[in-house]
Amino acid sequence: MADLVAAVLVGSAKVELAAAAMGRPLMPRCMLFGDSITHYNSYDNPSAPNETGNGLSGYFTHLNWISGQRFRLAYEKGVPGNTTRQMAARYDIDVAANYSGFDMMFLLGGTNDMIFGQAGPTVSRPRTIPKEETLANLIAMATAALAAGKAVVLIMILPRAGTGWNPITDNTGQAQLAREIRWVNQQLKLWRASLSPLVPLYLVDCDRDFVDPASGSGFGSLTVMSDGLHPNGRGAAFMARRIWSVISPLFPSIPPFSPTDDLYDATYNPLGNLGGANVSFRTTSGGVATRVSGTVPQNWNVSRAVNASGPPIGEVVVSTVAQAAGYDAASGNALQFVVDMAAGQGSNEVVQLQGPNIVSGFAAGDSVELSCSLSWADAVNFSNPALILQDFDGTANFLSSDGKVASGVGVGDITTPHPITMKTRTRVLPAGVQRLNMLLQLAFNASASPASGTFTLTDVQIRKVA
Repeated sequence: MADLVAAVLVGSAKVELAAAAMGRPLMPRCMLFGDSITHYNSYDNPSAPNETGNGLSGYFTHLNWISGQRFRLAYEKGVPGNTTRQMAARYDIDVAANYSGFDMMFLLGGTNDMIFGQAGPTVSRPRTIPKEETLANLIAMATAALAAGKAVVLIMILPRAGTGWNPITDNTGQAQLAREIRWVNQQLKLWRASLSPLVPLYLVDCDRDFVDPASGSGFGSLTVMSDGLHPNGRGAAFMARRIWSVISPLFPSIPPFSPTDDLYDATYNPLGNLGGANVSFRTTSGGVATRVSGTVPQNWNVSRAVNASGPPIGEVVVSTVAQAAGYDAASGNALQFVVDMAAGQGSNEVVQLQGPNIVSGFAAGDSVELSCSLSWADAVNFSNPALILQDFDGTANFLSSDGKVASGVGVGDITTPHPITMKTRTRVLPAGVQRLNMLLQLAFNASASPASGTFTLTDVQIRKVA
């Protein structure tokens, strides 16, 4: 590895040929290589990435969440405190020795080069590792992976704040650190520009997501960091979105969202718009402990799950809507339901819309995802709408074979601007699958005051993912 560092292979023939060696697997096996920011990916809960401002968080879970589970984690090789010199020294053991086990490498390092071993504020801040060596190390490691036929996602050095771990509190030191981070990042951009566009090297710049404009010196914002250095849940989510914006063109696309049921596609969307004119409607009764009036689509169910003591007082009104803003009146593709829960109920309850019992158009082994658009009016005391794709294998009702919810995504507080597009993670259907359902859940708190609102659901679609 030392020889490679010394002879940085900018524009070499081996790098140029790496593009031909790199295919476009649907779910590439991934190597995460870096320092503590990479290591924190090993702490994440893959079923519930944290997008709040609390606690440390890794970007990879968020990336899978927003991309629809497009990536498989093969190796997590982040070592807290590592400099790029230390990363280069262990590259052969941790990365090169595992070339056969991954397709794509996520590389992030350099922050510790800037600050490692420097405790306390000073005006003059000598570096542990020269910025030129930081640049050479990053280029060398990326080049080695490219030459081995791997795609490389190179995340540029993140800004950092002047407080928290190993603080830099003087203005001179802060400005110096920010300048050196940006120098390395700019040189990485110049290096990428010197290579062929065909080289599978994807440079990710998170600067705009992490810089605090008020600092005036390019320093990081504590709103996206847990300790002035490591991303919190919000920062990790921003990183993931930035990464996905860069590498999403690598993956096969599926038909875009559409407001009408003519999006039917025999391969990608064999079920069309599940709330559209292709569904016949009838009036049915509601679900558990819930009074329902109005029209409920065929095979759909509205229920109130009571997770606290107290009588279930409330009403859910469901009706088909012939016309909503921007939609075709003839398709009847919107479902509207009104929820009105009296005060004095529990603080942890859920109202849910479930359906429509799809029994054809799919098979075991298919990769599927569920999407819809949700809007609301006059919503009070509701939060955390969740969209869940469920499957039934003849044994566990609406559950995956491992007994867990198949796939879901939370989209934050109900006060979020709307309409919102909700999409589940990709789900590979298990053997024995018999039917599919979607479940839209709305959590509410009616312990002290009523919970109410009118919700409109459109473009409900289950699609195959190529």
